[in-house]
Order: sequence, then structure tokens, then C-alpha cells
Amino acid sequence: MKALILTVSTGEGHNSAAKAIETALIQKGVECEKLDVYYYVNKFLGFTISYGYLLSIDAMSAGYASLYNHLEKRKPNSSKLSPTAAVFGLVASKLCDYVKNFDPDVIISTHIFAAIPVEILKSKYNVRARSIGIVTDYTVHPYWEDVKTMDHIVLPTADLGWQCEKKGLATDKQLAFGIPLREDFSKYTDKAEARRRLGLLDDKPVIMVMGGSMGFGDLCENVEQIDKVNKCFQVVVVCGANETAYKKISACKYRHKVLALGYTNEIPLIMDASDCIVTKPGGITVSEALAKNLPLILTKPIPGHEERNKSFLINSGVAMGVSEKASLQELVWLFFSDNDRRRCMTEAVKRMGHADSSEVLANFVVEIDGSVRCEQ
Repeated sequence: MKALILTVSTGEGHNSAAKAIETALIQKGVECEKLDVYYYVNKFLGFTISYGYLLSIDAMSAGYASLYNHLEKRKPNSSKLSPTAAVFGLVASKLCDYVKNFDPDVIISTHIFAAIPVEILKSKYNVRARSIGIVTDYTVHPYWEDVKTMDHIVLPTADLGWQCEKKGLATDKQLAFGIPLREDFSKYTDKAEARRRLGLLDDKPVIMVMGGSMGFGDLCENVEQIDKVNKCFQVVVVCGANETAYKKISACKYRHKVLALGYTNEIPLIMDASDCIVTKPGGITVSEALAKNLPLILTKPIPGHEERNKSFLINSGVAMGVSEKASLQELVWLFFSDNDRRRCMTEAVKRMGHADSSEVLANFVVEIDGSVRCEQ
């Protein structure tokens, strides 16, 4: 069996999900190829999309939020003359030879802007591979309403079913498997052992603080605020690629024990050692935390999809959210003061987490009938 996995480099979440499902499928003997769609079509186009996304959420966040809000109200695109339809049509035409030469049984898209060209390949170029789209946030993004002939759509949770139906995505296509995660997140290390390996005290709760792989958000300010809380705990801060935050936090003196880390592959171990996580609401980080049964305290989100994530997760009972009316200090204090609140959040997290998401999706893929192949 052959699987083609398509991704788009707008942040690392989509690439992370693509890599996770690729690994799971290879372990089951599936021949896989993974492709960054827009870098393949044109390197400059790929760079523009990747850099443009980072610029939008950083320097032009208000504009990005406004655009996202506008796109949420859009209707399915039926015009072949619109600018977006023209771009997606061009991308599909550039992908056609590659797809037909590889001849996959299934095409898996971890970004809606990869899924739409697949829709065109199937309708216009007689590509007959089964198609699966993966939603990598706790909201169904704009443009998913344009892929109604996709065979299946993988959701982080069944609770997004209403959003799918509102976009015209049939219930029988929805697969609430969870966002594909690395196999590491389905394995557990005893909390005491995890703390020992990290050089932490076994008898004190642990707060994990992070801002995604790029170290987004004001990590230094967050640690300072947490350190002012008069409770007994220790803190692990994952700064990722944010070297400035790593150096500053490492050099500071705190009331609590604070362990600062740069980029690390030990996220599963740190989560096993922790009691809760303070983070921005990125889809992958949230899914990893839920897989590790960690309640969340959510800080400032990226405008658009992460704002939707934050609202959804708070309403689902797995998170508390920092706001103008609720400071990080207050929420940390509440978490460690209110046993009933902590217990309810933990139970909600267990209900929503999908530690075996990649394995479940891989099992589903290998069971798909591969008899319908790409026409040559």
C-alpha cells in the first residue's frame, strides 16, 4: 500500500502531524512519501507562505485576526474565476504528475491548503486515491467547507462535529481520532522517575511552561508571575528556539525552583513529570498535553485559530484562560487551591485526550480498500 502525506509549513504543527502519521504508517509496512506542497510547487512560494504566516501572527496580528474573522463567514467557493480558486488550481496542476507517478492508495493532508488541491486532483485529473484531511486545531478552519468530496476528515475530538456539519461535512466522514502525535506521547514514565531524570524534587508539584517550538509569548513574564504565587511547586520552562528567554530565565533568581530548557526532545518526559501546563493554545501542544493527562492554563493566543482553540478548551472544561480579568497568578493559585476544580479538569482531560491518535489513524488507513488507484 502507498500513502502520500501532504503538509504546508505554516508553523510546525502541520509538519509534526505529517511526520507522526508517516512514522506510524511505515511501521505497518506502508510505503510513504511526505511532501511540503507549496515548497514542491515553487520554493519561493513555499518560503513566502511560511514566512508570511510568521509575519502575520507577529507583526501584523491585528490584520491576521481580522482576515481570519472575515474568512470564517465565507460561503463555499463555486467560482472557478476567484483568485484563491486560480491558485489552488495551479497547485493541483503542478502536483498532478508527481501524484500519478507515485500512484498512492491514499492521500493524507495535514493542512486545508493541501486538501483543496487534492479535491481538484480527484475531480479534474481523475486521481482516484482515497483522501483524508486532518484538522490540527480545536476549531474547523475556513476553507474546509470547500472539500465536501473528501472521503474522511480527522478531528481532534468528536465535539467538533457541530462545526463540521455547519460547514456541510457529513457526519459519516468524521473520524474523532485526535491529532496525530509522536509515538512517545503514548508511552508513560512514572511521575517520580520522570522528576528524578529531570533533576526535580519528587515531593513538589510541577508546573510546565512553554510557548510552542518557537518559544512564542512572554515566557519570562509568565515565569515571574508564577513565581509570585505563594504555593509549593517547582517550574520547568521549555523555551524552544527562544534563546533570549532561555538565557534570561537561566540567569534569574526565583523563590521557587525553576528549570529552564532550550530546544528539547524530552517534552513527553517533562509532561509526565508535571501536574499542569501553562502554554499558548497551539493545537499540537494542547493535544500533547491532553494525551499526557495535563490540565491547561492558557496564555495569550495567536489571533484567529488559537483564539478559537482557547474558547473551545475552556468551554470543554480542560483549561482555564488568562485574560484581563483573570491573571496568571490567580489561575495558578486557583489550580493548586481548589481540589474539586483540579479533579474536574483532570477528568475532562482524560475524556478528550488521544494518546494513541497516530496508531488509530494508521490502523484505519491500512484497512482502506486500495483497489481504486490513480489512472495513468
